[in-house]
Amino acid sequence: MDLGFLGTAWAVSTEERDNTSIFLKSGNTFILVDCPGNVWGRLLKMRLNPLELDAIFITHGHVDHVYGLPSLLEMMRLNGRKRPLSIYVGEDFLVLVEKLLDLFEIANHPDSFKIDLFGLDYKSSLFRVKDLMIETFPVNHTVRNLALKFRNDNVSIVYSSDTAYHEPLAEFASNCDVLIHEATMSTKLGDAFREGHSTPSDAARIAEKARVKQLFLVHVGFSVSENPQKAIEEARNFFDGIVVIPKDLEIYSF
Repeated sequence: MDLGFLGTAWAVSTEERDNTSIFLKSGNTFILVDCPGNVWGRLLKMRLNPLELDAIFITHGHVDHVYGLPSLLEMMRLNGRKRPLSIYVGEDFLVLVEKLLDLFEIANHPDSFKIDLFGLDYKSSLFRVKDLMIETFPVNHTVRNLALKFRNDNVSIVYSSDTAYHEPLAEFASNCDVLIHEATMSTKLGDAFREGHSTPSDAARIAEKARVKQLFLVHVGFSVSENPQKAIEEARNFFDGIVVIPKDLEIYSF
């Protein structure tokens, strides 16, 4: 499975980091998680064809996770997409996404492609998108929000989305190959506490309890971004596995 980081920043982007968004590719299955910024251009930079996307997941409705969606869909239309696209979003934000697409009349052009919107409830659920089994799990943010687990025959990857330290997440991620966990602030590096978010230490404690092989820290704030090695050292105080703070546009294969 290929895992790509389109962006790795928290709600405020920088010169080096766009807001957090990832993709996963498994066989002929291509999935995007969250849609800020210029997803179309970022996928092209990663030598990928955005028209091949099968599904988009919006973990929650905060602006940095959804504001690029109308633009991406319009670019797909202008570049000739014809086949339907599935968009999955937590049910609290289904109307928000509908209004966002209506605002820009995304589905009103004669050559528009079909968009299938699915509202996900906030209980654990399991379903398939082509080659990938996908499981959802509620986490602890300032609004209701979903973590996601992606599995094929060989690899399992969990993405926490935005969350404060949430011990039940460790069971959801138990024995996975990869945990992608947010690390918005580091109080050890002088950041103020931010409600509904985690530190490198928090992420590492979850990774250790879950016994995962590798931890990626994303949704990083200024201190973590500017001091990645110190943030990694902070995480290693709690987790013995591999810790990575990825850069934007990096792709990892598992």
